[in-house]
Amino acid sequence: MTGGHLTLNDVGKTFHSARGEVVAVDGCSLEVSPGELHVIVGPSGCGKSTLLGAVAGFTGISSGSIDLDGDLICGPGRPQAEPGADRVVVFQDSTLFPWRTVAENLAYGPEVQGRLARKAAREAAREQLETAGLGDIADRYPGELSSGL
Repeated sequence: MTGGHLTLNDVGKTFHSARGEVVAVDGCSLEVSPGELHVIVGPSGCGKSTLLGAVAGFTGISSGSIDLDGDLICGPGRPQAEPGADRVVVFQDSTLFPWRTVAENLAYGPEVQGRLARKAAREAAREQLETAGLGDIADRYPGELSSGL
């Protein structure tokens, strides 16, 4: 069975600040079946990034629920999803450290999370780059790569 069935049920997110409450997402429901591609479009500040951040586990939700393959990842009793390899975010703007090589950037997450020691993280990064056919750029810096533009 292919995974990736995502269901958002009446998801809401309200931020609380010194200025008061800001409703970022209100009553959003969406179902994405495995293999489907959905695009979330809207003006700046309408809650697109907040919603995707909740699916990825970057931020919690205030109401509703998010299920992945029938399992609750965020909702009642679990206001914030645990980040997982089953959900990936590709940021619009580059988030690479320009002073680190591609391999060093790839190793950064496991290093700072304490999941791997520095040497092991960098070895794993090189292996992943090789597997993806990108071993030849491991020692290059982000500014030396094409952004596709």
